[in-house]
Amino acid sequence: MALSLRYIIISFVFLALLAGCSTSRDERSDGIDVPLSPQVTITSDATSNYKIGTPYKIAGIQYQPKERFIHEETGQASWYGPGFHSRLTANGEPFDQRAMTAAHRTLQLPSIIHVTNLSNGRTAVLRVNDRGPYHADRILDVSEVAAEELGFMRRGTTKVKIKVLEDPSREVAGLASSNATIKELESIRLAAANSFKAQNSSISRKVEKKAEYSYAARAGTFVQTGAFSIEQNAHKQGLSLNNFGQYLVKKSEYNGKTIFLVRFGPYENVQEAKKALSRFAVAGAKDAHVVTVQ
Repeated sequence: MALSLRYIIISFVFLALLAGCSTSRDERSDGIDVPLSPQVTITSDATSNYKIGTPYKIAGIQYQPKERFIHEETGQASWYGPGFHSRLTANGEPFDQRAMTAAHRTLQLPSIIHVTNLSNGRTAVLRVNDRGPYHADRILDVSEVAAEELGFMRRGTTKVKIKVLEDPSREVAGLASSNATIKELESIRLAAANSFKAQNSSISRKVEKKAEYSYAARAGTFVQTGAFSIEQNAHKQGLSLNNFGQYLVKKSEYNGKTIFLVRFGPYENVQEAKKALSRFAVAGAKDAHVVTVQ
């Protein structure tokens, strides 16, 4: 009887220790073992705080948070979710793995960013409300649903371009400084996301009107301004430069993959095409070059 009681007590202590370990720490998708904040109930009425923060060090690397309403960055993104769901983020919000949010090492919290997955062209507007990731080669950690939206959840990581949206970021900063609710902040993010959707719809309609220029098998000398894996992105560039004249999109194959080439012209000769190169470069098409099609 004494032996059985001793066994029960030891087993209880062992299980309690295990439970304590499982709820006090977890590992993010960036591989860093971090202490977890308390679990709280997620409601849209929960409040958010505005936070910039002081310099801090993780894994021997120093980070300097800074308020930036104009900022662009390109690098690897990862995602995090189940182990952190309902726990407090760096600015005091409960983390919701099904909300369109993200973690950044130094941006002010909250801020609104536009994220483009450079591997597939998919985009999302996210609210930054947490710190991370702390893996050396990553710049952004997004929620599970944001990873789904950007199309890289199964892959785990992807290369992205992020851009801080100035006006929405200033708006959420002002609201959070007055302890705004998550619902109020989310309405700002959603309005920015809907604005981008409207812009993309407008571009799609313009692309349809320009369809007669696609896949044109024309001979001559052209300025080629870009090569894209997604046709719509090729048309976006063509439309952004259409003050230089008529563009065409040429479907081609490269290393077994389909690509879409953006070309302007034809020009009378190579010399005329070369004269145009500097103007395209100033307009942002830094990879522009002259091609001759027989």
